Amino acid sequence: MKYSLLLICLGLFVHPVLAADTIALQGVSTIGEKKYAFISFQGKTFKRREGGTIGEWQIKKIAPRTVQIKSQNKPDMPLQELTLQSRMTEHTSKPVAKTKPAVPMPFGAKPAAKTSSATAPKFKPRTIADEDVPAGHHRVRTPFGDVLVKDAKK
Repeated sequence: MKYSLLLICLGLFVHPVLAADTIALQGVSTIGEKKYAFISFQGKTFKRREGGTIGEWQIKKIAPRTVQIKSQNKPDMPLQELTLQSRMTEHTSKPVAKTKPAVPMPFGAKPAAKTSSATAPKFKPRTIADEDVPAGHHRVRTPFGDVLVKDAKK
């Protein structure tokens, strides 16, 4: 019993140290030839290019969703790969809506004109009758309706 309690206490002290040394890829930015990796290490996030270092690790290659790193303290250790983890879970993902496949049109055919629904209100431009034009104004017709414009004084 005392032995298992000692192991539990020792585990509580060692676990935060192991977690503090965790290195994880947070993101990758590629703009033209410039590639940056955003890596979290010891509770901080660092922005580094290829060849840059974080602690004992040197960044060897930055790819779209992965970064290859190598330990500087252990040269015989092979390259390690950090991958960008997806944040989506089965419970948060939504199914993709299914649509009908596109039907190719024969050469030279014109697409059918779209018909408006019967419930949609149709646009009717405002018209102004000749007798409704006040003195000193004139009517201008536009595709959006008639407009009254004040005559210029001479």
